[in-house]
Formats: sequence, structure tokens, C-alpha cells
Amino acid sequence: MNTVVLFAVTVLVNALWQPALIAAIAWAALKISRCSNATTRHAVWSLALVASFIVPFMSAMPIVLPHGTAAPIARVQHHIASAQISVAREAAVPSRPAFSVSRPSFRVAPTVALLVAAVWLIAALAILARLLISLIYLNRLKHDALPLAVESRHALTRYDRAHKGDRDVRICVSDEITVPVAVGIFDAMILLPSDLVRELDANDLDRVLLHELAHVRRSDDWVNLFERIVQALFFFSPGVYWISRQMDLEREVACDDWVLEQSAENVPYARCLARIVEMTQWPYTAPAAPGVFVTRKSMSIRIERLLARGRDIRVRLALVPSLLAFAFILVVVIAGGFVSPTIAYTLDRNVTTLSKTERPQTHRQVQNYDVKVRTQYAISSPAPEIATTLAPMPAPKPVSKPVAKTTVAAASSAPASDKPRFWNPPISGAPQSMPKMVADASYIDDLAAAGYKNLTPEDLIGLKSLGVTGQYIRDLQSAGLKNLTVHDLESLKSLGVDGSYISQMRAEGLTDLTPFNLEGLKSLGVDGVYIKDLANAGYPHLTARDLEALKSLGVDGDYIQKLHSHGLTNLTVRQLETFKAQGIDPQ
Repeated sequence: MNTVVLFAVTVLVNALWQPALIAAIAWAALKISRCSNATTRHAVWSLALVASFIVPFMSAMPIVLPHGTAAPIARVQHHIASAQISVAREAAVPSRPAFSVSRPSFRVAPTVALLVAAVWLIAALAILARLLISLIYLNRLKHDALPLAVESRHALTRYDRAHKGDRDVRICVSDEITVPVAVGIFDAMILLPSDLVRELDANDLDRVLLHELAHVRRSDDWVNLFERIVQALFFFSPGVYWISRQMDLEREVACDDWVLEQSAENVPYARCLARIVEMTQWPYTAPAAPGVFVTRKSMSIRIERLLARGRDIRVRLALVPSLLAFAFILVVVIAGGFVSPTIAYTLDRNVTTLSKTERPQTHRQVQNYDVKVRTQYAISSPAPEIATTLAPMPAPKPVSKPVAKTTVAAASSAPASDKPRFWNPPISGAPQSMPKMVADASYIDDLAAAGYKNLTPEDLIGLKSLGVTGQYIRDLQSAGLKNLTVHDLESLKSLGVDGSYISQMRAEGLTDLTPFNLEGLKSLGVDGVYIKDLANAGYPHLTARDLEALKSLGVDGDYIQKLHSHGLTNLTVRQLETFKAQGIDPQ
């Protein structure tokens, strides 16, 4: 349930800014292409609406993916496995990106997240219910409407000549509406107000019906339904509102263009629209169907465009602006997964504090509690070799007094059969003390003093299991690595990257020391000696990417000197990589 709420809140946050960005890109694409075709503009805005609906959900998907709820031990293993995979991947000399993107993260209290999700759900359901009522009302109008009189129907010469498309369309009259409306979904129908039928002459009525027929031909009823659903879900998003307004306007203008294509009479059609505005009672509330206007401003824009000279009234889709907008929006869709903020719950510090009654008192209680904590939090030793077995410790030998805890020295000196199966022997260079099973308040304060406040239990456990301390973070910050994410800290610590290693790399002239590059350099064993060896062979001032590629292929100073002895000098780094990858060994 908590994951679902967090996912919903993340989607809502993304929907505040991503649709606005997509709308701005769609607007820029139309401006760059100088497209004046209403059909193309409506298609671009429709694509923007689809992207605005999909991108917030796609950006929030990492929250519900398996790794988002897996045990911290799986996360640590993932970092180590990623480092090992990167070594094998570099053997094929791939190019690493020159930079890494850190997604901003925010913390929110569980009660606040639940309240936001509940308010959004209630409001969205209310708007959807209103939409459903409107659809039921339109269906009732269709049921109660009467067919258009035979005399009026025979006078519609242009309508009869027009291609109706693949859908059967009925023309009916209703006393309950004041403007024409195309009601479709499953049973296409054009509803005309009875007053309008009496007031307009046959030619004007013919033009109005052609406009409504254009909506049916374009399947605007289905597009309009999707638009209203997106508006209901993202009712708070200014970007979605702007896109919808543009779609509504361009949809009407595109249908006007189709009318002009059939009759080529713009001035009489403009007079017809002006007369409809005069006959309509204001304020007017439009139902959830295409073929209606909402404001007088939209009608005035339509009339102005009808009378504009030299305007493109073609109803075919323009290829260049459509592809340009699609490419721009696709970039936003891809980038949204990398730059969208991540949202997590704030940490309840009571979770990591044991009450007096919860503390184990006897050796058996210590053992059972230890296994319980192991199963719940899946914490292992700080060594990179992480055990995954969660079997309980063997039964202890009889002791004369309660045992409060087991020291590392005792565990190391005991026979193999008596050691806890989840405790790995410490390796050289690893911390020689077992981390506490639960992060205490002092550890949380230590991390907070280093700038990492309100961490989630999952973050705390991951950092604690790897031995990340406040001093370690401060050493990284002093070495120039600031604003690191928890993921960065875990990856760097698991690979053994510390302040001294960063200082060593900087002393050798490396400047592009991002967390991503440091992980690659350390995992491949690049150190100051190797860098100096290459510099002495004539290759100083190499980038991190160059060093990783050369090291992964086994290119060293001795290999370069052998190439020089055969007259192969002034080779580029890429040529060195190719030589080594192809097995060219001058021996």
C-alpha cells in the first residue's frame, strides 16, 4: 500500500512540470516549422497530450520495480555485480558517457503522502463522475432526439455530396441544446438545435452539418473522450490544461478547413458562425463532446482564421513538423526517466530504536533476535563478499552466564561449524568490526552532520552494511565530490573509492572525476603508478574514459614502448585500443 501511495504522489509531482515542458516543446516545434495547417497542429498537440499522460507514469516506474522493494543486501550485491559487469563490458572497448546524471530526490512524510493521494483520488473521481454524467446526458439526448425533417434533409446538397467515411451518421433535432454537436463513440449522430434549424437557411445549415460531419470523420469523439479523461486525472496540471485548450481550438479550425475544402466559401461560412454566436445564450456550458464551442473568444478566432488571406487550409498532415515534434517529445520521454525527481518517505527514527523490553536478555534470545533482524533487514558484513544465506546460527554450547554479543575476534577464532553462517571472514583492507544490526541514533546523527538527513530505513541499512560513515562522506566532499546520492555513496564505498584515491587521481591530472568515472577507474585497478607509466610512454593528460579503455584491454607502458620500437609512434588512444583489441602484439 505504501508503495502504491508513493507511486501516486510521484506521478502527481511529475505531472506538475512534465506536461508543461512537453507543451513548450510542441509549441517550439510548430514555431520552428512555421506550420499553419490546423490538421497538423492538432496532431502535434494530440501527440503532446499522449506524452503528457504517459511520461509521468513512466518516470515513476522505478518505485514499483522489484529493486525498489528488495532487501538492502540485494542492492549492495547489485552495485558490486555492476562493477564486475563493467569490467567485462569495457573489454569490448565501449564508450562511457562523459557525465552522469543525478536525479533530484525529495522526502515526504507518509501521512502527507497519503493525504495528497487521497485528495487527488477524491477530486479525480468527482471529475470522472461528472464526465460520466455528461456522457449519460448525451446518450439521453440521442435517445430523445427526432430525425431532421424530410424537406430540410433533401435541401442539404453539399452534405449529400460529401464523403461520409466509414461510419453511419444520423441527423437529428433536439429542443434541449442550443448549439450543434456531434455525438459519437459507438453510434454517430449529429444533433441540431430546433431553433437553429428554423432560423438558418438551407446553405448555412448545410455548412454547419459539414462541420459536424468532419468531427465524425476524424473520430474526434474518441480523441475528445481521451482528452477529458486525462484532464480529469491531471486536473491540477497547467501543461495539460494548455494542451487541451490548443487541441480544442485546432480541432474546430481543422473541421472549418474541411468545410472550406468542400465549398470554398469562407465569407458566407464566417457570417454563419457569427449568427450562431448571436443566437446562443451566454454563459454556455458545453457537454463532453466535440463540435461545440466554449467561449466567444474561440469563435472569434475561428472567424478570423476563416477570413485570413493566404492561410493553409489543407487537411493533410504535414510530415516535417510532425516528425520534428515527435523527435523533440521522444527526447523528453527518454530524458524524463533520468531527470525526474525521486520521492521517498521520511525516516521514522523510532524504527531504529529498541525499547528496553525489546532487548534480548539471554543467549537464546540473542540468537533468535539476531536471526530475526537478519531476516528482516538482510544485513551482512561490510566486506564486498556478501553472504546471502539467512540460516540461523547453530545451537550454542552451554554457558554459565548470558551472552550479550559476540565479538569479531571470538567469531574468527571459533571453529568453522560454530561461526554464524551469515558472517564472512574479513578481507584485507575491510573494516575489522561487525556493523551493528540496527542503525542507532548516533549513526543517524553522524550522517545528518555530513548533510544526509531524513534517510529512509532502506538507505540507512545500505549505508551501514557497507560501512559508510560521516567521516567517509566528509573525506569525499573534501576531495571534491559533493551532492552525492545514496546510490553514489554505496557504489563508491563498495569499490573502495575514498578521499585519498580521489586525491591521487587529481594529482595525476584527472579532472573529469564523476562518481561514475571513479567507479570505473577503481574497478579496473587504475592507480597513480599506471597513469605515470602511460605518461612516461608519451600519453599524459588522458581522460578517465581513455584510462578505463586502455586498462581494460591491458595496454600499459611496456606495450606502447614495444610499438615504438617497431616505428609505430604518435598513435592515438583509439588506435592503441584497436591494436590491443585485435591482438596486435609486437613481440
